[in-house]
Amino acid sequence: APAGFVSDSTLAQRLPLRILLADDHAVNQRVGARMLQGFGYRCELAADGIEVLRALELQRFDLIFLDVQMPEMDGFETALQIRQRWPGPEGPRIVAMTANALQEDREKCLAVGMDDYISKPVSLEALQSALEHWGPGAPSVTRARSAPPTSEHAAPTPAPRTGVVAEFSEDELVDMQRLTQVGGSDPESFREMMDLFLGQMGGEMQELRAAI
Repeated sequence: APAGFVSDSTLAQRLPLRILLADDHAVNQRVGARMLQGFGYRCELAADGIEVLRALELQRFDLIFLDVQMPEMDGFETALQIRQRWPGPEGPRIVAMTANALQEDREKCLAVGMDDYISKPVSLEALQSALEHWGPGAPSVTRARSAPPTSEHAAPTPAPRTGVVAEFSEDELVDMQRLTQVGGSDPESFREMMDLFLGQMGGEMQELRAAI
């Protein structure tokens, strides 16, 4: 978070929201839930678009943070399905979360019915800004799509790649300040998050080697 930013732990009291967080990566789910918890929110979790639709059939959500790249049903198809099945301003607000930070990616998200776009890794400031913007009193879904907000949490235009591989020291490989921000200072919670991350890395490293 930038200097001067103060996380609002009472945000959920001022802006009560029923939130669904959709991400196929267990670590991202845990980090996202902890970040929302820091604002006072408890969220439901989904691992893909099919689970999102099932959750919406069971209860109403005000706001969905929707990962774009998910198995079974990705974020784009999920957003289209939501807008078809729950149309109009009574449907949930949808905020895309994706590592793709190009303007055309943002425009594609808005074109399929999403209301906003925040890029990964999600910062506390961007998350709080999205919560405040899309909380009670936000514009209708149709109006938001036709005139998307130009807020601070809009996706930045990435710098061009130079083709040079950066070198990092061992101390720079882990951003302890960010880990503390998103995971809190509780050693047990920190250990649980790291164990979850390391447990998933074995399979992901095999997928990376196969892709290479």
